[in-house]
Amino acid sequence: MAVASLSKLSVALPPGQSASNQGLLMPKLSYRFRVTLTNFGVTSPTTELTKQVMNCTRPEVTWENVVLDVYNSKVKIAGKYTWSDITLVVRDDATNAVSRLVGEQVQKQFDFFEQASAASGIDYKFTANIELLDGGNGAYGTNVGRTTRTLATG
Repeated sequence: MAVASLSKLSVALPPGQSASNQGLLMPKLSYRFRVTLTNFGVTSPTTELTKQVMNCTRPEVTWENVVLDVYNSKVKIAGKYTWSDITLVVRDDATNAVSRLVGEQVQKQFDFFEQASAASGIDYKFTANIELLDGGNGAYGTNVGRTTRTLATG
């Protein structure tokens, strides 16, 4: 199949709603993402950890249902919300840079040698930026589709 014929493989929309040469729309792929961590560990930069991320779950929020009885009917509204945990899976390389960074972060949270913890949460918390990418690495560069900033507790 010739590449020029790919622009003909899409769903036609009514006139005025889309360009006639729209072509295929690319879905968000789960393996096109980038995670950057700020204030993680002690040494900087933490780009070594970004290169070794294997998998990351996106944050999700759920609301509990609240039922209000109104006369002879019931109204359902959203109640308290709960954020789900984020899982970040990394792999270690031959230089042990990832193990070193994770060890530094654990040491910031609790000093096992001195048996002392951080004075406040700001001393060990870090920020994780989860960015969904479009996969473009060519002349146009990489476009970030959506950024999620998450303050993690480590």
